[in-house]
Amino acid sequence: MRLLIFVLFTSEWDFYVFFLTLCSSLKVPTLKEGIGNANEVSQKLNELNQALEKEINEAFDSLVNMINDRRNELLSRLRNVESCKQATLAKQKDELENSLADLYTSCEFVEKALTHGSETEILLVKKQVEERLLEYGQMQVVTTPAENSY
Repeated sequence: MRLLIFVLFTSEWDFYVFFLTLCSSLKVPTLKEGIGNANEVSQKLNELNQALEKEINEAFDSLVNMINDRRNELLSRLRNVESCKQATLAKQKDELENSLADLYTSCEFVEKALTHGSETEILLVKKQVEERLLEYGQMQVVTTPAENSY
């Protein structure tokens, strides 16, 4: 038998290399299976990663939308409160400006009546002027704004 082996192989070294090659080639299916398994796990990992990435993005997009909705709601409330306060302040300012204009008008009228009017004219308007000037003297002037700045 040794003769047959040597016939096929010219040296023991050739036989040894052939034997190692044969043994090694038996590992090819196992190695290919391992490569296939690694590829399969890699593909599943990639798919899972993509699914989780999508889930994370959707969750954060939802949170961002909720935060944006809340911000818009708060900004709307802020604008509404500011608008109401501005309206109250504008009304108060108009009332104060009207009172000031009435006071100026009354003072001018009294001054003109005293400087240019006759005694009869003065006596005719005396009671009205006196009442009006007393009202202004007793008037409670609110200098504090009806609204605050916050």
